[in-house]
Amino acid sequence: ARDDRDEAVRSQAVDMLRDIALEAFEGVGEAESLAAVEALASLGDPKTLAIVAKSAAREGVARAALTSVSDVRALGSIARHGSFEALRAAALDRVQDHGEVLAVAMNSDFKDTALAALDRVSSREDLERVAERAKNKSAAKRARASVREMDARAAAEAAAAAAPVTIAPPAPAPLDAVRAQ
Repeated sequence: ARDDRDEAVRSQAVDMLRDIALEAFEGVGEAESLAAVEALASLGDPKTLAIVAKSAAREGVARAALTSVSDVRALGSIARHGSFEALRAAALDRVQDHGEVLAVAMNSDFKDTALAALDRVSSREDLERVAERAKNKSAAKRARASVREMDARAAAEAAAAAAPVTIAPPAPAPLDAVRAQ
């Protein structure tokens, strides 16, 4: 996969490692899958590692592949499509790009991941986009609720600012205090 002169042979070897990591062959166990992930990581093949992180049959294998992924788009893809909830959450935690977080909130089929990404979205414009276009109904519903809360807060602040300020006259002095003067 690393040293062969023929590109086709190298590509086929990478595909074979991917299939071993994904346990596509009979009799392949977790140890062999982890060894294949380690080999892929040593090759520096982030695309194949992202595929393994999203699709592995075993969470340990998927997690091992995830540790070698650093590309923000690949992390976002794992957060949106990963097979395991904990792995999706771990991938989302590593995403620092606002656009990719927004993409996870809008495009994840998984409620847990979409809502976790939505919790990191704060602008009204972005919340409206999620409310209109989210694949996940729970994310769209929560985004609409957040927009309504923003509107209610803004209305309350506007009403408080527009309310007339009344100054109460000072209370009259008690009659005893006036007689004492």
